[in-house]
Amino acid sequence: VLTVLVFYFLAREMFSVPAAQVGTFLLAVSRWHVNFSRIAFVDNMLVPLFEATAIYFLWRGLRDGRRLDFLFAGLSFGLGFHTYLGYRVFPLVMGLYLFHLVFSKKGLIRKRLRGLAIFALATFMTLSPLALYAVQKPQIFVRRAEAASVQQDIDREGSYRPLLENVRKSLLMYNREGDPRARHNLPHEPMLDGLSAIFFGLGLGYSMLRWRHDRYFLLVAWLFLGLLPGILSLADSNPHSLRTLGNVPVVFLLMSAFWDRAWVTYAPWLRGRRRRYLSAGVAVILALSCWSNFDTYFNQQASHESVYYDFDPVPTAAGEFVKVHGQDNLVLISQALTNHSDLKFIPYGIPFADLDLNAHLPLRQEVDADVIYVLELSHASLVPRLQSLYPGGDYVEHLDRYGRTMFYTYMVTQQQVMATQGLRAAYYQGRGLDQPPALERVDRELDFSWDEPPLPPPFSALWQGSLYVPAYGSHTFVVEATGRATLRVGAELELTVDGGREEKSIILPAGFHPIEVEAVQEREGGHLRVSWVRPWVEEEVVLSDVLYVPKLYGHGLLGMYRAGTTWDGEPAVRQLDPFIAPNDVLSASSYSIEWLGKIYIPLSGPYAFGTVSDDGSYLYLDGQLVVDNGGHHGDVYREGRIQLEEGFHDIRLLYFQDGGGRKIELYWTPPGNPHSQVPPEQLFPPGVELTIPPPLPTPVPATLPTPPASATAIGGVAFEGSWGELGDGPGQFKEPRGVAVSLEGTVYVADTGNGRVLVFDASGEFLKQWGQGVLAEPFDLALDGHGQLYVVDPGHDRLFVYSADGELLSGWGEGWWLFDPRGVGVDQDGYVYVANTGGSVVLRVSPQGEVVSQYGSLGSGEGQLNQPTDVAVDDEGNLYVVDTDNARVQVFDSEGRYLRQWPISPANTFESPHIVWGMSGLLFLTDPEMGQVWVYDEQGKAVAFWGEKGSQEGQFSKPIGVGFDQRVSVYVADTYNHRIQKFQLSR
Repeated sequence: VLTVLVFYFLAREMFSVPAAQVGTFLLAVSRWHVNFSRIAFVDNMLVPLFEATAIYFLWRGLRDGRRLDFLFAGLSFGLGFHTYLGYRVFPLVMGLYLFHLVFSKKGLIRKRLRGLAIFALATFMTLSPLALYAVQKPQIFVRRAEAASVQQDIDREGSYRPLLENVRKSLLMYNREGDPRARHNLPHEPMLDGLSAIFFGLGLGYSMLRWRHDRYFLLVAWLFLGLLPGILSLADSNPHSLRTLGNVPVVFLLMSAFWDRAWVTYAPWLRGRRRRYLSAGVAVILALSCWSNFDTYFNQQASHESVYYDFDPVPTAAGEFVKVHGQDNLVLISQALTNHSDLKFIPYGIPFADLDLNAHLPLRQEVDADVIYVLELSHASLVPRLQSLYPGGDYVEHLDRYGRTMFYTYMVTQQQVMATQGLRAAYYQGRGLDQPPALERVDRELDFSWDEPPLPPPFSALWQGSLYVPAYGSHTFVVEATGRATLRVGAELELTVDGGREEKSIILPAGFHPIEVEAVQEREGGHLRVSWVRPWVEEEVVLSDVLYVPKLYGHGLLGMYRAGTTWDGEPAVRQLDPFIAPNDVLSASSYSIEWLGKIYIPLSGPYAFGTVSDDGSYLYLDGQLVVDNGGHHGDVYREGRIQLEEGFHDIRLLYFQDGGGRKIELYWTPPGNPHSQVPPEQLFPPGVELTIPPPLPTPVPATLPTPPASATAIGGVAFEGSWGELGDGPGQFKEPRGVAVSLEGTVYVADTGNGRVLVFDASGEFLKQWGQGVLAEPFDLALDGHGQLYVVDPGHDRLFVYSADGELLSGWGEGWWLFDPRGVGVDQDGYVYVANTGGSVVLRVSPQGEVVSQYGSLGSGEGQLNQPTDVAVDDEGNLYVVDTDNARVQVFDSEGRYLRQWPISPANTFESPHIVWGMSGLLFLTDPEMGQVWVYDEQGKAVAFWGEKGSQEGQFSKPIGVGFDQRVSVYVADTYNHRIQKFQLSR
């Protein structure tokens, strides 16, 4: 609002009142300006305000000579530096304008030297604190500008093409194609409505013709210099309406310039009825502009899917949920949600707590209200555990407006929480436990008086459950009984008393331990009491706050906690952790955790392990480093692969936290199972009995597109043959993943596990092999029209180029910021498209090996990508990108503009779906999780599918790569069956 007000006074100073009114109205209804005002990017929105204010007062000061105007101009100009860094180009505007005045209005600058000195002094007063900071810490001051500089693109490509592209995009952002970011704009929509764009263009043209006049020179210089923050930033971020927000006043001043010229030209002829007609016409024009902005912003933009997702609907909905339910319930929320500002702002003043897996599953506190767990999507595996701990809880899956899951909630009543606390008690008639119990119940403490016994004496009793030890150290257990009683804690402590009092000490790590008490009472009267002496706590009865009915011990890892980030020295805390989580038991900003134990491997075969951590983490299995996720960084996922035999293996997981955000999660991908967090049941701390856990649960069937009536299993698709077996000899495979077929029918296979490329004829006859010693993990490959083979290798983060004869021509990727690229495709013009999976973008590479553009950015909206794993190109140059973590295929045109999408089955990025463009405009897509191949038309309609899980003909174990030849045959890399299968299609 302030910017609109200041703009009106500035426009009235520069132009006629009617022109100022029209320009101000167009600014007030502009969705560009309204959008950022409503987002409330305060530092950004202050840029146009301080620019307009500085120009307004400087204009008045130069005209009238009033010192107060110069003072306010300098204060405004200096304060502007404390806003967004895009303001830093504005001094160029002011400097060029004053320099122009030296020639266009000779003598004016000399006449106003005192006023300009006041302007400079006021600027110095407001700018000096920031200037001092910039001098003292120059690297911090320029860090953001350097990080977003187009120089990175220039250096990478070795040319100024990215800079020229930025110039082109920035010049066209107002009337042709605007900011693609859904948070800033309706993606790719011009920043101005159609009518405003016309007035802007006419005003700019007129101003450029009159550039010798000081006011028009100011407007032209302001506009073009104001584009520099966008032009000089990274190429993939342009056009950028936020970085160029300082141009808001000048864009609408140029519209006022047009209307001012029109008013001056036609005002003499406007008398009486003509003026009323013109006023009505102008009102209609302004109303149309207003409606256009209103419709685009409140209808199209507000209902646009990518806009919806770019405004973080998940934490927003979670915040609203807490606001409604947090006052009367104890709300425990996954930290991935609580880290967002929405959870701090929306339910402000309403209490909630971060979910601590090792403290809240089960709850280890007395509660006076019902409890609601709010779980992020990655915590879906906790739902069955909650249902096991608290049967009968209320489970709800919260969906967004598009039917996608946002988060889960599980509500537990106060009574259900209390039902888990205590020990299972079984009372037997007589002196033995060999008969069925006469009475079963839950006892909440180990302190009994037998004056009113539960059964007539003699009777026996057995209490079993879990004991929670809050802190590592020496614990002394005391048993007092008038009869015979035995206490067992874990495998280390057994204490028996036969009338009287006995005690025994043991060193225990914090965490859950099995506890069992067995007693025989011969007569009425007497008592049984179990108490303990904990570190720093005097003797007390073992009560329900540390006793639990469910079996909570025996799984997880032993965690050793140390101050500092190097895992050196004696641990300050030792505890048994059922869950791998960034437990801050030391209450320090910098600490390290070392987890030790065993992991049970249910099947022999290749495993992928990964950690998500903030800061660093390392995973060792049997002493071998498998995952290196070290260093100081934010929330980063890295994985490694290892061949493991069925059975128990040593595991060591290191994690350190050095301030800021904190996170550590351990993932795996067992053969034939989906990517998931390692279940606690597979982990065993040192010293416990190693028992084979239950089989891994059968993977939940993936949600598939509903096949049309014409979609059938194998029938129109005929199995033609297969070749290959596990091994490293000629024609043998170890987890082949990529397939490409030449026009002549030569089949090229990425033999991933053996680090090579194998070549076959169309019948499967082995021809040759290459790549050993060069390739580390060839994952996918593609052929161009000249027979050159492009092999993408995530092991080296490189794209290797081979001739048709296997001669290595080049290794591309230096400076491309490749991170685990999984897919590659080539178009008819020889341009190569790389699915840079870890970077969540697709790179377009020229035949000469230069990255010319990239498509997508991290996210879940339209045109955004999350771990893309493959790309196919049709005859029109349209791209079909397998957006794996978003479980969809997205289609882009040849310029990278989003066109459409359709859903596919969920999968992980290591066993990832791949796609190929085939006959008659059809696309063939593998579905590794379901063991199928799907066929789609170019609009995303499923027209056929075939396959199922297995090892017989036409069955698959993780089909990944897929190729197509001119003989209407499809070749599928049947990865874990270590073979290629060939199918004949009927036209």
